[in-house]
Amino acid sequence: EALLDQGRLAELRGQDQVARDLYERALHALPASTPAWTIARLLLGVGRSHVAARNASAALDCVEAVLALPQEEGMDVAVAEALELRGRIRWRDGMLAAATEDFTDARQRARLAGRPGLAALAATHLGDLALLRGDVSGAVSLAELALSEYRAAGDEALAGRTAARLATLY
Repeated sequence: EALLDQGRLAELRGQDQVARDLYERALHALPASTPAWTIARLLLGVGRSHVAARNASAALDCVEAVLALPQEEGMDVAVAEALELRGRIRWRDGMLAAATEDFTDARQRARLAGRPGLAALAATHLGDLALLRGDVSGAVSLAELALSEYRAAGDEALAGRTAARLATLY
């Protein structure tokens, strides 16, 4: 747990390599009885660090490892986060239809897991993709959903950004 916390702190500071090293050390030190959701949190941290380093292949390996873990209790949020991460990677690689599927699935899973902030993030991505397709009304609808969900999550900073973005779309 300490290595996970240190990895998160390093990640927040933009120290991606340090974060990856800490997450990987934690993965190697896990006992066999570790729940899947704990393994998933560490794999997602490694995956995010690879995205930051523009190593999409390694990041996708981490996502696929998360999705291959047993779907036991507590994995619903990890799967939603993995799908959101994979969606970002696919978007960056120009795979817009696949990214849309991932964000849609991530949003649905996040909502079912009671994670409105994660659902809002996925809605934001879906809105951005709608804009790329020229679907302004779809982007507005998704931004309105994201705004509501960010507020439900208590994230006023992202709610404010989303409201400002909506103002440009109306």
